[in-house]
Amino acid sequence: MSNLRRAAHKRLALNSFPITTSQSFPALWNVHYVNLAKSPVVNTNMKWLPAHLELSLSDSELSCLKALDRSKLATITSLKAMISRMLSDVFHIGQPPHLILLRLSPNSGYACNVLVLFLECLRLDLSAHTVVADASVLALTPAVLEIQAGQQLLDLMEPSSEAMKFEINDAETTAWWQLLPVLAERCRTWTHTSSCKYSNDASESLQEEQNSNQDSPLCGCGSGQDILPSLLQSDWKDVAPYTTRIALSPLFAMAYLESIGSSARDKSFGLDVDTDDVPSGDVCRVCGGRGKPKIMSCSVCYKVKYCSRACQKGDWKRHKVECRKGLAKGNF
Repeated sequence: MSNLRRAAHKRLALNSFPITTSQSFPALWNVHYVNLAKSPVVNTNMKWLPAHLELSLSDSELSCLKALDRSKLATITSLKAMISRMLSDVFHIGQPPHLILLRLSPNSGYACNVLVLFLECLRLDLSAHTVVADASVLALTPAVLEIQAGQQLLDLMEPSSEAMKFEINDAETTAWWQLLPVLAERCRTWTHTSSCKYSNDASESLQEEQNSNQDSPLCGCGSGQDILPSLLQSDWKDVAPYTTRIALSPLFAMAYLESIGSSARDKSFGLDVDTDDVPSGDVCRVCGGRGKPKIMSCSVCYKVKYCSRACQKGDWKRHKVECRKGLAKGNF
């Protein structure tokens, strides 16, 4: 392996969301650009949205979320679950801009303790066949906290507040610190200035080394640029000049590496299966066996499992009624 490839692998191992430099300014590496102005708005009440967002997590990640406490989750799994919950829930809380507050770990060493996300609407990312939140991010730095609206935002972290909020640990704090510059770059309509901190950064991967004294994960060139319309009309308009526009979208698992979508697929079928008659787990419905040599599912509904073709054939007279119900509903 060449030295260049080794360096690239090292950066990806340290940071899942790298930005490279092109002529001393940032350039996206492994995410695509999104033109928010030309992306159509999505009705957040669409029935397909929860299932779509759930696809951001692999089957194994979903199992971990259900079985383990959050402290034992992989950081990327926790981050993906956090974003999925944001996009599925926050648009049903109040009016835009919808607020999400992230309290950083007190041990992170960053000068900023709270990040605020303002989400205006959900849009279709047509090139990626997914959704993207049109949003802005604000770091509650000392300068922002001198503004009355900034202090009021900090007060929303109180338990009595109805705002959506997350307490994030050290690893999650680092992940957000790495991710946010990418979310800003992928929808940027402004130009970095000559005094941008990135222009003097000799590293090819800008977030490879974190500066624990930074007030904000962003460079500041985009502050007050392309402000969310709803933010200018809200109670938080005084902090608008300190915000940076971002495009927040789900982080999807890779279907060619891991199993994805079993739970979402089962929810969409709507079959009237007698669950008391179906063994739990991956076991044969007929004999309870584990597979000869492996467990198989009905190729139509994927809900009922068999250990062999013999068991499937013997159960077909009963099961075909369930499958026909699903077909009649247009679920397959």
